[in-house]
Amino acid sequence: MKPIPLFVTLCVLLCAYPLTARSQTAAPDAGTPEPSPDVDRTFGELEAAHVGLDMLSARFQHTKEVPLFDEKIVSRGVLYYRKPEELLLRYTEPDSSTVLIARDQIWLYYPDLKQAHRYEIDPDMALPGVFLGFGGSSDRMRERFDVTIEPSVRMGGKATVRIRMTPKAGTPFDGEVRSIELLVRRDTYLPLRCEFWEETGDHTLFEFTAYERNPKLDPALFAFTPPEGTEVFELEGESW
Repeated sequence: MKPIPLFVTLCVLLCAYPLTARSQTAAPDAGTPEPSPDVDRTFGELEAAHVGLDMLSARFQHTKEVPLFDEKIVSRGVLYYRKPEELLLRYTEPDSSTVLIARDQIWLYYPDLKQAHRYEIDPDMALPGVFLGFGGSSDRMRERFDVTIEPSVRMGGKATVRIRMTPKAGTPFDGEVRSIELLVRRDTYLPLRCEFWEETGDHTLFEFTAYERNPKLDPALFAFTPPEGTEVFELEGESW
């Protein structure tokens, strides 16, 4: 089985869960945007704020909008992250499922269907922490994206920083993803939301709350073994 490319890793985050619930998402506070700091300073502050951050847990809301079908589909769950690049999304509403990105593989587990899908990935191309703002390298991000710092907004009374990423020509996301925007709190540099705009017109939003820095996490969280009776599909990557 050959490793799947970076684009598929992102697609797992964008599209892994079939959603049905509907809700309203939080909007930025009204007011005049604040001046934009430069990219180097922002990344320096972000990396400094995350020194000593090895693990993280948070609650998330995942909203997917599909204009073609006039759909807005929402789910919720809990996120666990461990440096350098291990990410677990445990969906709890409206149905349960699991997305695990760990080292050289991705697992998608659907307990109600008794199915699990496994992808092999190139570890150097798996960057879940980069897109969530609390892991990875800013240099690696800028190898693949043109990065700008947009005028900031306030959310929940908190000052924020907006990081806009546009895929560079010839990179895995070029032609697939129009842009990615990461909104982080200025005081902690932890993400409030991450948005993806696809070339198809689809829009994906992750919103994060209830952080816990360096929680005591069982290492077994990041090692998936299919329960007995689970049908496992080994899925090969394609060339994008």
